[in-house]
Amino acid sequence: TLGRAMVGLKAEIENRSVDLLVLSHLTAWRIVVGKWSSLMLQAVLLLIALVVIAASTWLYAGQIGYLVARVRGQAPTVGTYVSSASRAFVPLLATSALMLAAIAAVGLLVMVSGFLLAALPAALAGVLGAVLLVVGTVGIVWLLVRAAFWFLAVVADGRGPVAGLRASLAVTRGKWLKTFGLLAALFGIAIVTLVVFNLLSGLGEVLGGPAGFALQVLVT
Repeated sequence: TLGRAMVGLKAEIENRSVDLLVLSHLTAWRIVVGKWSSLMLQAVLLLIALVVIAASTWLYAGQIGYLVARVRGQAPTVGTYVSSASRAFVPLLATSALMLAAIAAVGLLVMVSGFLLAALPAALAGVLGAVLLVVGTVGIVWLLVRAAFWFLAVVADGRGPVAGLRASLAVTRGKWLKTFGLLAALFGIAIVTLVVFNLLSGLGEVLGGPAGFALQVLVT
């Protein structure tokens, strides 16, 4: 935070914005407090975001462990949820970080490709851009389907991030179309359910009164 404050102060000195602050009605104390409050608020927001990510990962690990226990014919309890979440929290968090890093790498590759295409003639850039878009989309969808059981392998089998990815790739080898069909069906069910709930909620707003309120409560 101190380093960011010094960098920000240097930039304001170079842009002569400090002179404007000094000439304003604000006192020196209010200027300093305002600057440091802004920096501390950014740090607090970052901390809150990290806590939310950690909590979401813990809850997600518990949900997967609970469902796996049900599928295996066991009788899961709250203790099962907590135990699974605590055991798989760190590996699942590392898996999420690895996935985010892969997404960032893809984004960086897209940016670099955009800069390179901008240096080419418009017609050639358009053709190459379309080809890269199609190839990239197909490649991303293929990889997402192959990694569909990544998180499940990490939580259910107690594997690490890399081992979990290898397990998902092994399970989906030769079964890409079946896996894609399953995921597409689940996605379609989720979309239809969302549309139906939104329609019912809108109907509740149109009806109004006790019946409309009851319908809105039912679908929320």
